[in-house]
Amino acid sequence: MKANRITGLWLDYSEDWHDDNIDFILTIDNLLELVIFFHGYYPVISFGDNGLASGMKIVRAEKDYDLTPISELKLLKRLQLSVFGKPRLSFDGLVSLQECWVDWSAGYESLLQLKSLQSLTINSTPANLIPKISALTSLVTLCLMSCKAANLDDLVALSKLEYLELARFKKLKDVDFIASLTSLKHLNLRNCGGCSCLRSLEGLPKLEVVVLDDLGLVESLDPLVNLGTLRKVVLMGKTRLVEMNSIRTLREKLPSVEIV
Repeated sequence: MKANRITGLWLDYSEDWHDDNIDFILTIDNLLELVIFFHGYYPVISFGDNGLASGMKIVRAEKDYDLTPISELKLLKRLQLSVFGKPRLSFDGLVSLQECWVDWSAGYESLLQLKSLQSLTINSTPANLIPKISALTSLVTLCLMSCKAANLDDLVALSKLEYLELARFKKLKDVDFIASLTSLKHLNLRNCGGCSCLRSLEGLPKLEVVVLDDLGLVESLDPLVNLGTLRKVVLMGKTRLVEMNSIRTLREKLPSVEIV
């Protein structure tokens, strides 16, 4: 296949791609989507004298990864980086980038200067990134995972946000900020603190889906009963309702809502 016909590329270290030089991507003129998985661990299979596999061990690759060629991909729209070590990348040249998923690295600071981003997912999110993320006012989708932040009030600036997922925010004190996200359609709260009261959801005019996963005790679903746009409520993992009757109340008030 000719390079100019390739619009998407997936490079996975665990799938026999072990080259640390990605300069070749610059020969792909129309690359729109790039996914790189480089976790630093890969299986090595040993073989006996008979030619049969005799064992396997997991090896850690001890090296940082140079991602600088990516910065020259002016047409790139979607980028996913799950990279071990201390990867280096300037996002300044990625003028077309709309969607980005990263395992956070200190070398990615310039990502938060891309005001045109519409979708952002960050794993291992440092708490001090929250004010910088709040400046990305074009965001429609935001997924943040594994963060020690206790307060997310800065995120009220994201008025266009339609999809919000927070996972493993164990020090979070409350989710009151969500009341200001009036464009929100889908909310996913997973293994977070501060979620015992859902009162901040009761005035969201466009909310359609609420996922409550591993939240421990949640007082009630009553704040959802007047949400005319609501289609689905999912209770998962260790989420437990204090007021179990609130499920029945929600079904009576909004009989079309699916409760899982």
